[in-house]
Amino acid sequence: MKNNPTLLAIQTINLGELTLWSVEDQKRYQTLLLKESKGKWQMINGVNTKVEVTAKMFSEELKELIKQKETIINDLDEKESKRALAYLKINSLKVYKKLRAFEKFEKTNPSPIEVRKVTNPYG
Repeated sequence: MKNNPTLLAIQTINLGELTLWSVEDQKRYQTLLLKESKGKWQMINGVNTKVEVTAKMFSEELKELIKQKETIINDLDEKESKRALAYLKINSLKVYKKLRAFEKFEKTNPSPIEVRKVTNPYG
């Protein structure tokens, strides 16, 4: 019963560990990224020159896939943070209260070091 694939699938779904990012999305993302990030050749002043590709030059399909992937990653990060806080609140109230106090302090006294959210590495 422990290794029942149906039970494992249901548990995975209930834990929120599946995303809307499919294998097909990942394949298409990798294919487009490989194809579009190689650089392009253009005639500049009569010379065939390799032009470095920027995110602005990506196709709309690739831009949309990048945006979708970023959204999923950020959503999972938020879910994991909420899950961790709920666990601490139940299992270690003292640590939970210290963490919340620290978070409140950080909001009112921002440090010079900022925590970076997952963003488009090409833009």
